[in-house]
Amino acid sequence: MLDNAINYINTNSCVESIDKMYNTNPLYEYNPNCSGMDTHCIIGLIASKLNNNNYAYIRELYSNTVKCRNFLGSTKRSFFPIRDSLDEME
Repeated sequence: MLDNAINYINTNSCVESIDKMYNTNPLYEYNPNCSGMDTHCIIGLIASKLNNNNYAYIRELYSNTVKCRNFLGSTKRSFFPIRDSLDEME
């Protein structure tokens, strides 16, 4: 079990691998690495920006998802300021 945990951490310990994990299939509902689609949208958006991977597309996709889904208000209040801060990053 410890070997599996160490391998997982070694494999998924950089922004590129996290971006790939969350944004290869951006709306994959059953990502085993995430607690739900609400946090998936936030983590995927951040990873996309940091990895410079199709951010405009991912931004639009996750923004629409957060707007249209029945997520907690706290998630919606968190997502949009994070998105706006990422937009300001160069």
